[in-house]
Amino acid sequence: CRRGLLELDIVLTNFLDQRFESLTPHQKELFVQLIDNSDNDLWDLISNRNSIINSELKEIIEFLQ
Repeated sequence: CRRGLLELDIVLTNFLDQRFESLTPHQKELFVQLIDNSDNDLWDLISNRNSIINSELKEIIEFLQ
């Protein structure tokens, strides 16, 4: 999950260490879909600068926030 933005590295590392294992298999698939976004798009989603296109991803983004 290493990214080009330090902010993303911090958020994603904390999430993976603290919450990832407790996700359902479906939520883990959604997480993988989410991190397929570019760094800037992903950061905009996490920091509420961009609306969520896929409503299923909203749950994962809320975990990250």
